[in-house]
Amino acid sequence: MNNLTEQAFARALKEIMAKKSFDKVTVTELVRFLNVNRQTFYYHFKDLYDLLEWIYITDGEKMIGDKRTTASWQEGLLAIFQYIQDNEAFVRNTYHSINRNYLEHFLYDRAYSLIRPVIEENEVQTQLSEADIDLRAHFYKYGLVGFILDWIDSGLRENPEDLTQRIYHLLESL
Repeated sequence: MNNLTEQAFARALKEIMAKKSFDKVTVTELVRFLNVNRQTFYYHFKDLYDLLEWIYITDGEKMIGDKRTTASWQEGLLAIFQYIQDNEAFVRNTYHSINRNYLEHFLYDRAYSLIRPVIEENEVQTQLSEADIDLRAHFYKYGLVGFILDWIDSGLRENPEDLTQRIYHLLESL
């Protein structure tokens, strides 16, 4: 796939969603915004949901990168908060749509991919079984995402650096 075209569609969707909920966006509006034909869109994506998912997956990989170790997971968590803050309208208009599950899936995936390697890294000392590592990773994932969703719902009132620091101190025994 042509990554530049996909990125253009992603930027356009984010720009449109700065003003309205995902539920209200149409392919017609998106292709008019970019001045391309519908077929160009469908060459790259099955539908708007596919584009939304592509955005969250692609942005998530860029955001977390290699920040998945005991020494760097705090940076990965801060990157999540900063992504939400930097893309506030896009995230908020996904959050308040019937397609909120895309945002939640994105957050669950990022939190799990951030926490799991840290638990595995510390597993050497704790002698945890694979099942226990997975259980802990899921437990922390759900806690983090619940906290992040509450933060989004409250209007992003707290500073991302302060939130990250507080969560880091809470979970530093990971």
